[in-house]
Amino acid sequence: IGDIGMKYFSEILYNNSSLEKIHLNWNRIEDDGIRYLSESLMFNSVITEINLQNNNFHRVETGLIGKNNQINLLIVNGNPLTSIPPQFRNQDSKIKEYIQELKFGEEYLNRVRVLVIGHFCAGKTKLMHRIQENNLNLKHEKENTEKKIS
Repeated sequence: IGDIGMKYFSEILYNNSSLEKIHLNWNRIEDDGIRYLSESLMFNSVITEINLQNNNFHRVETGLIGKNNQINLLIVNGNPLTSIPPQFRNQDSKIKEYIQELKFGEEYLNRVRVLVIGHFCAGKTKLMHRIQENNLNLKHEKENTEKKIS
């Protein structure tokens, strides 16, 4: 949804009275989007859990802990965070966990979505199983695609 989508979503949260959990992982949210969200949470006392995994923001805004510090679970791993959030500065164990996540929290994922289209009984399922097993054993054969025109 990106930062623009977060702006509109955050406007909805100002008047939210029923939504308790927000899962916004893998939504390309950057620093502006987090700012919009944290501003809206300063007026919201219902939300208790926020999952912001694997976006692209660099800092955690103070407002993300909520109006009355009601946020019980805030997941921010997988983001390129560059500074320690103020709410963690006086908590030694939290700082150690945070720094450890900064150092060791990176992992490379190689994922791809595949859509295989073909006729019935053409071998689509077998191809997908071979791809998933990394057992392709592809033979590179040059086929003659030229046609003789008489």
